[in-house]
Amino acid sequence: MTFLDALVRTASAKAVGWTLVHSLWEGAAIALLLAFVLAIARSSRVRYAAACFAMLALLTGFAVTLYRLMPRQTSRSAAVLLPVPVKPSIDNRPVANHRSLSDASELLPWLAPAWLAGVLLFQLRCLASWAAAGLMLSTVPCHCRLG
Repeated sequence: MTFLDALVRTASAKAVGWTLVHSLWEGAAIALLLAFVLAIARSSRVRYAAACFAMLALLTGFAVTLYRLMPRQTSRSAAVLLPVPVKPSIDNRPVANHRSLSDASELLPWLAPAWLAGVLLFQLRCLASWAAAGLMLSTVPCHCRLG
């Protein structure tokens, strides 16, 4: 068992996965509310404050959802839940091993590492673009004189 596999099999990883799923609808609701405020507000200060408040609301919503979904430790001894073996069918046909929608929650803990990998890739792309722009600027001759 790898470190990532052991990390993903925790209840905390499942809570982070559910938090990421909930952050989608929370973010959509905040974005709709912000769009409404931006449509009716004419003052640049009000629009800026609304956008800042929306970003703060996204962060707060994520933190509150994660806090609510994070498992609580009531005692030092934790019960280990083992999967119940599937009984074979009576007519000796092999049991189909299809995943249903209820089993999709088993994949939620893998959502957080995948999300973090995506964030890392986009940040690396941004860094590479920034470095390329810096190289382009350093090769352009400057024809201006100061002073």
